[in-house]
Amino acid sequence: MSRNLFRTILTVTSNIKETLYQNRSRCRAYFNSRKFWSLMTVGTGVSICAQVVKPVDEKDQDKPKLPTVDPSTLTNATLIRNAASLTVDSASTLLSQTVLALNDALEDYARGMYTTVKLMEHEMQVLGDEASQDKVWQLIIKSKSDLEERKLAVEQLESMFHFAVKVMESASVAAFQSGCDIAAMAAGERIHQAEMQIENARKIVQQAKDKLTTTQAQSVEATTKHAEESEDKET
Repeated sequence: MSRNLFRTILTVTSNIKETLYQNRSRCRAYFNSRKFWSLMTVGTGVSICAQVVKPVDEKDQDKPKLPTVDPSTLTNATLIRNAASLTVDSASTLLSQTVLALNDALEDYARGMYTTVKLMEHEMQVLGDEASQDKVWQLIIKSKSDLEERKLAVEQLESMFHFAVKVMESASVAAFQSGCDIAAMAAGERIHQAEMQIENARKIVQQAKDKLTTTQAQSVEATTKHAEESEDKET
């Protein structure tokens, strides 16, 4: 039974091939590249499996292929220039993030000092009212404690900013030495912008410090004067 089945299969296969080869010029490419025949053994029987492969569209053939790599771009000098350019980009990202963080910390520090100034000014207005003066004094103590924390955050970020600038300067020198002049110039410009931005924030902080120092002096003077007047009244 199996032999008869196998002979029948071979006969069918032979007939199919004969039909395809009648028009060889049209079917040869189709038979060889778009359809293949294979024998699959299942148990004790044999069957023929024809798997149709999707024909290649002419439009797909017109699509641009991946560009070939120019060997001249794989030289040591070119690879070093590419690496130097990427280093400048990374250093610029580090510097930008540090500048943003430091700028926010400086502004927060300045706001804290102005808050303390307002509390001191309010304290001078309530001199003589012990209950109100005590409440304001507790707020001033808490505000000064917050100022110390904000000052510490500024100092840490100032140190980070210093090292970020150093990294950017080193990346700029490496880019220049490798022949990547544009990246080197961009790095120098970025350093200048970062320093100007931080300098403006520092000026705001310095103004807040000056205001706080003046207000503290006024507070001490007003408190002393009030104490002297109280003593005079008692005597």
